[in-house]
Amino acid sequence: MIRHIVLFTAKNKTDIDRNLSTYSRFFPPSRMHAGIACNRKTDQLGNDVDVVVKMML
Repeated sequence: MIRHIVLFTAKNKTDIDRNLSTYSRFFPPSRMHAGIACNRKTDQLGNDVDVVVKMML
């Protein structure tokens, strides 16, 4: 099993919701073990990432 974690940063913060819905279409949970979430911005070192996609292939 191969595990991937992909981190995305939106150019405009207003596009985060649109990016989440777009990535959900590319990585549907029914086709693969995937999880898509908005970053909660709780990291003490950096919060540059907006969207996290986790997949197991």
